Amino acid sequence: MDNEVLTNAIKSVGVRDVTIQDEALLEAGRKLLLNSVDDSRNYCQQMITVAISAIPIYIALLKLWFPDDKGVPTQVVVLFSVPVFLFLLATLIFSLGYLPQHYEINVGNIHSIEKVRKKLMRYRAICGYIGFILFCLGTILGVMLVLFAT
Repeated sequence: MDNEVLTNAIKSVGVRDVTIQDEALLEAGRKLLLNSVDDSRNYCQQMITVAISAIPIYIALLKLWFPDDKGVPTQVVVLFSVPVFLFLLATLIFSLGYLPQHYEINVGNIHSIEKVRKKLMRYRAICGYIGFILFCLGTILGVMLVLFAT
């Protein structure tokens, strides 16, 4: 009886030769898997440069809109410095996503490797999202302050 249940549970599936398209798809899948962690790290690295570069650009725009003879009104200096702090905070978050993480991994266990890979990807994605949101908030606030303050 056990053999009947076992043979009924196993179904044969049609097997075909691996084509060139199949090999290309497998290779693309391998590359996606291998590059997934590096891509998020490279994104954080690029955004560190963008976020830190936004600070002097914003200050230069303030200088254009408020020449030395007028200057930024002292009552709103704190408000005008908020975008700079948002850019700095975004840079810090992107830096956290860029830095290497230390996880214990059992290289003999495929589930352990996949678990660590998913943790690392999730951590870097969260850093990327939060950093991007802070950067966008700083940009929007900076543009609004510069445009509406004149």
